[in-house]
Amino acid sequence: MVKQEFSEIGKRFKIIRKRMGLTQVKMANLLGISQPNYSYYENGVSLPPTDLIVRMSKACSSSADYILGLTSVDYHWLTESLSTGNAAISSVDGGYMLNVKGQNDEIDLLIG
Repeated sequence: MVKQEFSEIGKRFKIIRKRMGLTQVKMANLLGISQPNYSYYENGVSLPPTDLIVRMSKACSSSADYILGLTSVDYHWLTESLSTGNAAISSVDGGYMLNVKGQNDEIDLLIG
């Protein structure tokens, strides 16, 4: 695995943490690791172990595929958002608009 892949996983860690409205310290506590270790992963300095990716996936309602950069959309999170009423789909200009509300942000995706 090359350093660029570390960086991509780190970007996903940050996106998920921000989506949940957590500081690095709170995310590290949630995952059972130290803040400096979490920071290394988020900044792409080192690669998180597999068990940590699984814990993050479960704790954050995110897919491991998304965390690893195998998909550009976190389908697990979107599905959960739709089922809990935190997302809505509407028809717009021959396509669809997906509006997803996170704790600290709101995302609009134009589909089709």
